[in-house]
Amino acid sequence: MTVVISDSRVTPRIAAAPEIVGKVGPGGPSSAGAFEWQPDKSPQGPLSIVVSSADRKAVVLRNGIEIGAAPVAVHGLVAGTWAYTLRSIDASGQHWIRVSLSSDTGSDEPVPREEWQRFEAPDAFRHALAAITQPGTTVVVTSDSLDSGATAAPVTVLDTETHR
Repeated sequence: MTVVISDSRVTPRIAAAPEIVGKVGPGGPSSAGAFEWQPDKSPQGPLSIVVSSADRKAVVLRNGIEIGAAPVAVHGLVAGTWAYTLRSIDASGQHWIRVSLSSDTGSDEPVPREEWQRFEAPDAFRHALAAITQPGTTVVVTSDSLDSGATAAPVTVLDTETHR
């Protein structure tokens, strides 16, 4: 199960589109590019992919352990942070939902098919991801940097202090 915690009210959008992680296309990073892939570091568990448009990089985590990374190009503006979760896979393809994690832009309109064509990564990386992607996989796309020391707004993930 994917749990998204946000400080604003959001409405998931159903993404009636083909595979976000399995699509292979010509040009850009998808034709070539070095990437890391070590799925044996964590052979099972929840799969998350974090894509930073600032770093032009994707990091793959399974059970919270990094198992891969690759250069990624995201064409067009990435404003804020979005989470995509794979809801199901059937004969018509993958069915994703999308939630904005940084704004109050909730809407129940379908995510346009063209949105998935914005992502480019090495072909072998896409194929490796497609082989392990299953319902529950989450892709987070952000305009922020993943590098430590990068400037970003502070976020409290867990607060153990008792508030009175």
